[in-house]
Formats: sequence, C-alpha cells, structure tokens
Amino acid sequence: MTESPDHPAPPRTAPADRVPLGLTAVVEGLPDETAPATWSQQALWHCLQWRGHDAFFNQYGLFPLPERRTGEEAVAALSTLMRDCPTLRTLYDDAGGSLRQTAHGTVRLPVPVHAADETADETAEDTARRLAHAVGRRLRDEPFDSTADWPLRAALVTAGGLPRFLVLAFNRIALDSTAAGLVDARLTALLAGTEPEPPGSRTPVEQARHESSAQGRATATAALAYWDSALERTPTGLFGHPGGDPAEGGRFVQKRLASRAVTAATQHLATRHRVSTSAVLLAATAALLRVRTGHSLLPVQVISANRADSEQADLVATLTQDGLAVLDLRQAATVADVIRAAFTAGTPAYWYAHCDEQARRELIARHTVRRGAPLDLGVYFNDVRGPAAAPDSVGAPEELKALAEETTLSTDGYWDRIDARFFVSVARFDDTTLVMLQADTVYTPEPVVEHFLRAFEKLLLTAAAAEEDVSLESLPVITGLRPDEPVIA
Repeated sequence: MTESPDHPAPPRTAPADRVPLGLTAVVEGLPDETAPATWSQQALWHCLQWRGHDAFFNQYGLFPLPERRTGEEAVAALSTLMRDCPTLRTLYDDAGGSLRQTAHGTVRLPVPVHAADETADETAEDTARRLAHAVGRRLRDEPFDSTADWPLRAALVTAGGLPRFLVLAFNRIALDSTAAGLVDARLTALLAGTEPEPPGSRTPVEQARHESSAQGRATATAALAYWDSALERTPTGLFGHPGGDPAEGGRFVQKRLASRAVTAATQHLATRHRVSTSAVLLAATAALLRVRTGHSLLPVQVISANRADSEQADLVATLTQDGLAVLDLRQAATVADVIRAAFTAGTPAYWYAHCDEQARRELIARHTVRRGAPLDLGVYFNDVRGPAAAPDSVGAPEELKALAEETTLSTDGYWDRIDARFFVSVARFDDTTLVMLQADTVYTPEPVVEHFLRAFEKLLLTAAAAEEDVSLESLPVITGLRPDEPVIA
C-alpha cells in the first residue's frame, strides 16, 4: 500500500472501455456480532468526537494490480478481505452512553471506476497513478460517519481500458498502523491470486470479550495502578501562558525532518547504551524539552501498539492507546543519563498503556480535581517505524556530518484544532528517519519548531560522535536552543 504524497492535479477522466463503470464488493451469509467497543476503539471514538468526527485521522493507500488482473477479480479480492477482517465491516453505536460495535455479516460496498485519459507526456501507468492519488485524497478527505458508513471506501482506477490500481480509504477507528500493514500484506497477496491463511488472532468482538474477562480486568487494574502512580508525579506547570500569536496558516503546524544521519546516530547510541532506538529518540525529545522548559520532571504520553500478547500480535483492528512516561531528569547530568531515564520510564509506560479507557479518563479527572489545576499531558511521542534491518553504525564525525548534509526540512500542514501542544512522531522510509513535530504555535512559534527539529538531529549526531558523554549543560551551545526564546514558558 502506498501512502500518499501530494501529486499534481489529476488528468481529466473518461469512461473505461473494457472495465464496468461500477462494481460492488460483497460479503454475505455471516452472522452479525455485537459487543461492547474495545478499550482502543473507545479511545479513538473519544478522539473522533473531540474533533467532531472530521477526516483528520483518515488514511488512504494504493494497491497496484498485477498484470492480467481484471476489475472483477480485484473487487473479489476486496470482498475476501472484508470477509476475513471483521473490523472492515463494523459499525458503532453510542446510544445510551456506552459505545458498542457490531460486525455485520452482510455488506455491499460500491467500488466506482475512474478512468484516466492517456497523454503523450506520460505512460498509462503514471497517468493512472496520478489519478489514483487524486481519488484517494478525495475518499480520505470525506469524513466517515462511524455509525452508518462502512469504515473503508474503495475505487478502481484504469488507464487504456485496463485496471491499474485499487484505491482504499480507511476510517482510523478500524485500523491502527500495525493493522494497516497487515491489511496491506493480505490484500496484496489476494490480488496476486494467493489465498492467505485466515488471521490467527482474535477478532475485535473477541478482543472486547477478552477485556471483560477476569484476565482482562486484571490487566486493566494493573494498568490503572501504574497510571495512578504516574499521575501523582505529573506536574501542572510545564507549559506557561501563551506566548504569541498563532501561525498565519493555522494555530497548529507540523514540520518534518528527513534524515539518514538521525538513523545512523540513533542506532549507534542504542548499541552503545544497550537500549532500544525508540528509547534514544524519546530521550532526545526529553533532553531538548528540558532545555526549552527548564523543567526536569517531564510527562510524555507515548502511543503504544499494545501487541505484546500473542493473541493480539496480528489482530486486524485498532489497539493503540496512550501510555504515560514521566521522565525524571533531576539527577541527570549527561545525554547518556537521559537515555537511561527514557528507557526506564518508557518501558512501563508502553507496557501499561492497555487499560479500560473510560476508567483511565475518570482517573485523570480525579487527579485534576484534587490538584486544582489541569495536569500537563499535552506532550506526545509516537514511534511508528516499522521493522527494518538496522543500518551500519556510523560514529566518525566526518561521516555523520556528510549524512547530515542530505537532511531536508519541510512543512506538512496547518490545522486550527489539535488535542496536543507538542507532538513528536518518528517514522522511517528505507534508511531515512522522518521526525515530525506538530506544535501549538501559540506556545511554540513556527520558526522554533524548525529550530527544535534541527537541534534534534544535532543532539543525536553530537552524542553519537563524541568520545565522552555529552553534558546537558552544553546542549544550549551545541544545539542553539535556549530557554529565553518564546517557545515554552
């Protein structure tokens, strides 16, 4: 599945001559199954409600069709996918104040066909790809009504009368990034004519029943006990008062750093300190926040995949929830100290993220009332890098510097409303690490967002190349970040 960069305007369309103008994916003969929503579905539902059920979380992808694959065969493969993955035929109902899910046994999903004219300037494949991205964006950008709309939309794109791409758009409540990868692999196999094994994990309905079992209740109890302890240590004064006007494009901005140097330096530091690369990236986030805020007790909500259980490893559904890592840097003197603190705080935060969502929100509310002020839970860290072979460690300063010369910085977009003040995400494309910072420009002005990302890379490269531990006191000089800039009070 190909996620969607922006492309030029689509070519004009014309009727397909060898493909039907409309097809339908069909599932029938299965029973309807109803259960309470899972904890993760509840978490996504809450986010969707807060945003007014807009299209912010929607995703789309392109699936190239093998040669000689007909449009009917492509839609038959989609029908099989929906049959095998109940989350793709699930609707939700919050009547009575309790969210419930129903996996429907009978589905008819329209698959319209979009045909592109060939041009003299590009191949039929390229013309079809451009149109497929345009169709995907249109499907993605229309909000889903999770109570009435199937959580995916589909279209077939043709060129020269031949089917070229199957385009799918997903409602985020149906699939997290891991599940999207599972769907990608499964549908790709089906389109190639291979019948994959049925998913081995629970269905979402079975997951909900598990969460209501004695074992599930024990999991929730342990997780809530951890959250209770972490919230006790969460400060209320991390963010100060707003420091400026919002950015012209929108109050919230996301910038993106693409760096092979970050990939190499992160692996080098993880190997040196015998921790995960995720811990190193979380540490870089925390060390720079310490510089910016002047605070040494830093709460960071981490997005957990919640797939340590073998029964959940390949569950095609959303399982992500927030964990809370409180990094205590009060005794930290070096970047190495912060890396160890990130590993120590991050491990239980990820482990105890899977819990009763409603009970977690009630617990946060009780702590807020008792403390007399909102807790500072607006900093997030999300590592969405998929599994990949570790790159060779690169430590020589001249090698890291050469890699850093290839680094690019770009703007992803602006929004008026996001439920976070400072959100760092890391992803990977081949051997390039993508570091995205989404920030509230009232607290973090747009130029400082760019400065933070450059400092993120500089910190990692300096620490990886240094023969001795880098002191935290030296970071303002090394990175150029200083607490007197109007970033976070």
